[in-house]
Amino acid sequence: MTNPSPLYAMTMTEAAAAIAAGRLTARALADAQLARIAATDAAIDAWETLDAVFVRTCASASDA
Repeated sequence: MTNPSPLYAMTMTEAAAAIAAGRLTARALADAQLARIAATDAAIDAWETLDAVFVRTCASASDA
């Protein structure tokens, strides 16, 4: 059974379980979160600073 919700809508508990089971990578989750931020932040202006390269580097290191 797959989760029909977008990755950005997963709870951290769901994401952690999916990563532990090998159904999701930290990089894929980070990319989904960053894409959601890019799509919505202009309207809400929630981020003062966001280093997407650092986020992706850390996520990739977690997957290694």
